[in-house]
Amino acid sequence: MDRAGVLMLVVAMVALQVSESVGSEINLDVTPSSLQPVLTDTMTLRCSLDDTSGAGLVGRSVDRTSEDVHYVMSILVTRNGADVASITTHIPARAMADVANVHVTGSIGNAPGDRGYIELTWRYPTSAQAGTYGCNITGLNDAGHTILFTKTVELEAISPTIDDLVRQIHKMQLKSDADDAKMAQMSHIENGTLEFHNPARWSNTNTYTETGEGWTGPMRYQDQTVKFDQPYVRPPVVTWDQNFIYVYHQHLLYSVRLVKVDKYGFTIRVGKFRDSTNYDFQRLDLNWKSFPVL
Repeated sequence: MDRAGVLMLVVAMVALQVSESVGSEINLDVTPSSLQPVLTDTMTLRCSLDDTSGAGLVGRSVDRTSEDVHYVMSILVTRNGADVASITTHIPARAMADVANVHVTGSIGNAPGDRGYIELTWRYPTSAQAGTYGCNITGLNDAGHTILFTKTVELEAISPTIDDLVRQIHKMQLKSDADDAKMAQMSHIENGTLEFHNPARWSNTNTYTETGEGWTGPMRYQDQTVKFDQPYVRPPVVTWDQNFIYVYHQHLLYSVRLVKVDKYGFTIRVGKFRDSTNYDFQRLDLNWKSFPVL
């Protein structure tokens, strides 16, 4: 056999393998696999029809076919034979049972790979939600024949033991303690007043350059550091405002900066014009307040 013949044979074998490995399969999953009334807070069931690419899908069964089903018409979830939820190409996902504690979502997009699905989520499921769940998916193949995919799963309700209840109580206590700690953090607000006097007597070695709108000049400064009564979990927001100022000149020039803040305290810097006392204040009081960062 020449090279062209060998190449054609290889291509034909690959095409045959691909054609044999394509199909559709129904998937039904429940999480968790069993429920404990009172203790299980969330339970989820998902049913879908997916395209498969695994080898060995020869013939068909109630949960898979050896050919792609390109069109899904409806998905129905049952429990012990009774309808629980459904979705169709014309009717959105809806619950027909357990309406008090179940939320149903789903989509039938008939897209390659994921033809459609329905998902049910129960909050605090009870023993009434235990039983045999079934999922029925109705689809059409390329020839227009109806194909019904079915799959079931057993969900057991397990009564909690004393140890289970003790662990749950401990878990609830930990959550309560965490909530209390968070509330304490949220309510942690401190405040106070800082007084700055006689800037003409401040040290000439503590200087910096202040830049304002159309003005740049040397400033002499004084720092004051505050230690919080209680440390914060993380550095808080610190605000301040002018509470009182006494001046004895016609003009006034000063600045206020927050130069450092951490969870233990902060430092505020007040500056005055270094080269003249004609812009000085006699006394400046600043009210400050610290708030937690949530």
